[in-house]
Amino acid sequence: MRKAIVVVVGMLAVWVQISAQGWKQIYPAYEAENYTSIFNGGGDTLYITGMNFTLLRSVDKGAHWEKMYRTLDTYDIVRAGYDGKRVYMLPGGERFREELMQDTTQGFLFAYDPATNDTTRISFPSFGQNLGETNPTTCDLSVTRDAIFVLQAPTNPGNFVLLRSLDGGASWTRIPTPAPERLWGNSTIRFRDANHGFLWAVDSAAGSPTFVLYSTKDGGAHWVKHPEFRHRYSMVPIELPLCWIDDSSAAVIDIAGFMYLTKDAGDTWQRKSSPPISLLVSLVLHPNGTGYGIGKGFDVVRTTDFGATWVKIRDPFIFATEAKGAMIGDSCLVAISSKGYRIQTLDGGVSWNDQQITDLLLIGRLLFFDRNVGYCSSMYNLDGGLHSAFYRSSNSGAAWTPLEALRGRYLYMMPVSANVIYAINTYMEHGDSLIMKSTDGGRSWELSLKDTLMGFRPNGNFTFDGRMNRGTDTVFIKSDSALVRTYDSGRHWEVVPSLPTCSRSGRSILGRWICVHALSGGRCRTRN
Repeated sequence: MRKAIVVVVGMLAVWVQISAQGWKQIYPAYEAENYTSIFNGGGDTLYITGMNFTLLRSVDKGAHWEKMYRTLDTYDIVRAGYDGKRVYMLPGGERFREELMQDTTQGFLFAYDPATNDTTRISFPSFGQNLGETNPTTCDLSVTRDAIFVLQAPTNPGNFVLLRSLDGGASWTRIPTPAPERLWGNSTIRFRDANHGFLWAVDSAAGSPTFVLYSTKDGGAHWVKHPEFRHRYSMVPIELPLCWIDDSSAAVIDIAGFMYLTKDAGDTWQRKSSPPISLLVSLVLHPNGTGYGIGKGFDVVRTTDFGATWVKIRDPFIFATEAKGAMIGDSCLVAISSKGYRIQTLDGGVSWNDQQITDLLLIGRLLFFDRNVGYCSSMYNLDGGLHSAFYRSSNSGAAWTPLEALRGRYLYMMPVSANVIYAINTYMEHGDSLIMKSTDGGRSWELSLKDTLMGFRPNGNFTFDGRMNRGTDTVFIKSDSALVRTYDSGRHWEVVPSLPTCSRSGRSILGRWICVHALSGGRCRTRN
């Protein structure tokens, strides 16, 4: 008993010491967050919000940024806006959902006051919505000079709620929406003031989910449907690329890629040209006709005539779930991506100031073999497609060196030691799956297996694991349709015909983990 107490006390001491040391960010050298919103704060001021309660402000058109407030770092900010006095932020994340599950009668926002640097919490009623079970992307926020709008869209048709506050969140009113029993899903609201706005939502009429655009000029008392923007549910981005230009003009990109312009708050629409961009996800325009479109690859196009013509001013270079932009004047654009990137131009795209881009690596799978040597996989966008690459670090992750790329849509990496790496390429020209091997830390590669008989599907999901065993690497690769293994460092491969289990634990070595005992020399028996 005394020995057990000593062991427990010793473990606690070690844990306290580790906890006291905490964690140190080693890569990248700057803080990087996933951004969700960018908006104007008056004059040359811009704000950015993002995950982990990120709130940044720039007072020089996006050249420099400072962190404004960050003590509520367990909340993710999914939407935000500015009314001329305060920044209003709609939170998300696990803690947000946990709190809403405890009190299903209300949700809440955060309001940040730049004059006092204080952040307050503002509650709003849920009107029967169980927000704790609602995906944050189905909630939206629109902030104008004289009103705050909160949309609560259910994940299934039933109780579509749109709220408005005219007093900074002190009181709320539910305003009417078209067919609230049918609307649901990833919805977007864009209001110019307390009365004029657009609503983009999924309509389940006739049993076929379809996105529909509505507009209102009287704060939701009446809505007008715009059938020219009706699109199938599975064919649109999460947020509709729609922006207000002035008090009566707005623009939207439809699913076919064409821009539509209204100068009477939605009564009539003019079809413009299609921007030369693969998938446009954000649109901003100036009252003089100059505007920018931002694509999912973080590429940028520019117009000077309200979308009649477009010119590409920046090529794609990453793959971002979301990208957004804000203008100051007609020549300054600052754009952000969901990957934490920022770009700025002050001359209409002639030159660019790239912030947090050159050195930032989107780390995927990460494996270290000692305190210095490690590997990671990373995804990147090239020619409109998603590809992957390998990187190696020899200085504890402070810097990463790209390895010889194996061209393919998706690439799975399996290092088994500091220098021996396996890789599987699942999108080859003829549908074969290639297993490559490197014995020099990724500097050179050799073919270990070209699968034509083992049943790997080119578009399969793979579990890849291995260990060094007396100088020889043992590797298991499991796909959706086959399990193969090698015991001799990849010289020979064989299909495992039945479900193997570990003789010591009796557990299967299939699934999301591989039995360490089996890979370290223990014998396995098979079970039909």
